[in-house]
Amino acid sequence: LDNNSYRDFRSKRASFISQFSFLEPVYIFFVMLDYRLQYIFKVVKKTNTDYIILDRYFFDVAVNIAVTLDWDKEKLIRFIRKELASYLIPEARFYIKVPPQISMERKSDIPNLEYIISRNSLYDAIAKEFNFIEIDGTSDLTITSSKILRDIDEISKSKKIIYIHSNNDDVGG
Repeated sequence: LDNNSYRDFRSKRASFISQFSFLEPVYIFFVMLDYRLQYIFKVVKKTNTDYIILDRYFFDVAVNIAVTLDWDKEKLIRFIRKELASYLIPEARFYIKVPPQISMERKSDIPNLEYIISRNSLYDAIAKEFNFIEIDGTSDLTITSSKILRDIDEISKSKKIIYIHSNNDDVGG
C-alpha cells in the first residue's frame, strides 16, 4: 500500500469503528480471550523455568487493539494499566528501537511507512511509561545481544519474564 491508500484505509476503518463503537468491548473481550489462552500456555504453565523470554507480549496485543480501534497514546496507556493487573509484568523490558525507514528496508511484511510510524509512537509511549530499556537497533547485533544478555544476567535467579520487542528479523522480531 502506498501512504495515500493506507490513509484512506485508516479513514474508512475509523468511520466504521465510530458507527459501531458499541461493539468495542466485544472486540476487546475476544482479542483478550485469545491472548489469555496463549498467556496461560506460554507463561503460566512454565513453572519449571528460570526465565521466560518473549518477543511478543501483552504490550503487542494492546498496540494492535489501539491501532485497530484508532486509540491515542493516552487511551492505550489507560487500557494497559487496567488490564496489566491480570498478567505478570516482565521484570526486564527491552525496546530495540529502529528508525521506521530501516524497518521498511529490513522487513517485507510492513505495508508502508505510515503504518510503522503509527505503531512506533505507541511503542515509544509504552516504553516511556513502563520503563523499558531502550537499545539502538542499528547497532551491531553482537553489541545488542551482549547488552541484553549482560542485563539479563544481572537479574536475580527467581522466575522472570523478559520482553524484547523488535520489528526486524535480524534483531529478534
